[in-house]
Amino acid sequence: MQQKVIDLEEQEEPPGCCPGAFPFPSQPPSQTFRQRHFSSATDDDWHDWRWQLRNRITSLKKLGKLIDLSDSERQAMAFNGATLP
Repeated sequence: MQQKVIDLEEQEEPPGCCPGAFPFPSQPPSQTFRQRHFSSATDDDWHDWRWQLRNRITSLKKLGKLIDLSDSERQAMAFNGATLP
């Protein structure tokens, strides 16, 4: 059985939105979160997977700015400077 080798350059990127689909409407809690923490993000940014990757939460410090963490939660998530995925 032969395996097909796929060149990484040939792979398609995830689409910006599904063809023929409507973007999900933002609900009030989502809008409040976005205005509070990502006020400079446009609608296009918010729905763009590339922007989401650039602005993902990668540290405990960044996560702590977005949500309140108890001491035990902080301790459980302490990962000695490693980044979150």
